[in-house]
Amino acid sequence: MNPFKSIVEVVRLPSKSPLTGMEISQRWLGWAQIARSRGGHLLADYAVEELTPEGVQASMLDSNVVIPPGVEQKIASILSKGQAKIKKVYLLIPDNVVKVVLLDNLQRLPHREAEVIKLIQWKLKKTLPFRIEEAFIGFQPMTSRDGSPKLLVAIVKRDVRAQFERLFEPWGAVPGVVIPSSFGLVNFCHWSIPRGHNDSSESMLVNFSEVYISMVIFRGTEIIFFRTKELGDGFSGKSILEIALRELNSSYIYYKERLGGNGLEMVYIGGISPRLAELKNQIRENFDLQVETINPWDAMKLDEGVSIDKGELQRLAATIGLLVRG
Repeated sequence: MNPFKSIVEVVRLPSKSPLTGMEISQRWLGWAQIARSRGGHLLADYAVEELTPEGVQASMLDSNVVIPPGVEQKIASILSKGQAKIKKVYLLIPDNVVKVVLLDNLQRLPHREAEVIKLIQWKLKKTLPFRIEEAFIGFQPMTSRDGSPKLLVAIVKRDVRAQFERLFEPWGAVPGVVIPSSFGLVNFCHWSIPRGHNDSSESMLVNFSEVYISMVIFRGTEIIFFRTKELGDGFSGKSILEIALRELNSSYIYYKERLGGNGLEMVYIGGISPRLAELKNQIRENFDLQVETINPWDAMKLDEGVSIDKGELQRLAATIGLLVRG
C-alpha cells in the first residue's frame, strides 16, 4: 500500500492557483476564476461573452454538433488575458447534449463501480439515440425517502464531449471536470442555501438558456424530477418565453399528478441567459408560486480590483457553483 496516496486523498492542502471554470452555452460563454481565502471564496476574474448569431449547435449526436471558429477565438481571448498559464478548466456543457435520468425502484446497488455501470447500460441501452457503449456514464447513488436506493445518471456521447474539450487543447488546458449546466446551479444552491436536516419542503430549480429549459424538482434535498426540453426558435407565433412557460406547466402537472407533489415552496431561476428577469416575471404572473433568482451576490465576495453588477454575476451562478463545489 502506498501511504502517500491515501494521505493525499484525505488531506488537500490549500492551493494559491485560482480555480477556473467556463460554461459553453449555445449563445453565450461564461467564465470565472475563483480564489480561495480564509473567509471563503473570492471572484478573482470573470467574463460573459455573447457568441455570433449562429452560436453553438448542440445535440446528443456528434454529427449534429457545430462549434463555429468564433467560439474558439472567444475562448482564446479569455484564456490569454491571464498572466498565469491555466492548466485545468472546470467545464459546463449544455444540458441538451447530456441525457440525465433518475433510476429508482432499485432493489439494491452493486458494490463495485463496474457493476453499477453495467446495470445502467442494461437499464438505458434502448433509450438513447446512440449506442450506450459510445458514452461516458457518470452516476451518483442516492436514497429515496422509503430507504430504497436510486441513481442519478448523466450520459454523454464520447465524441460530443470531445468536441467541447478540444477547444482548450491549443492552450494546454485540460477540462478536469465536465458536467451539464444545471448541475452547476444545483451545486450552487446546495452551497449557498442552508437546509435543515429534516427539511421536507419541495422546490423547483429552473435553468433557462433560451435554447432549452431544464427543470429539477427537489423534495427536501432529494432530486425527484429532472427534465430538459429544447425550445427551438418559436413556432405557431409563440415566443421562447411562452414555450418555456408551457414546458414549466406540463412539468408542474406531472409533479402534482404523478409524483404526489404537495406544492412548491419556491422556484429558483438561473441560467446564462440575460432574460432571467423576464422569465421570473412571467412565472409570477402565470403561476401562483414564489420565485427567486439565483444570484451569488450575497454569497460571493469580490477580489480586489474586480467590479461586476448583479445581473452579470447571476449569469455566472452555474460556473461558480461548479467551482466552489469542485
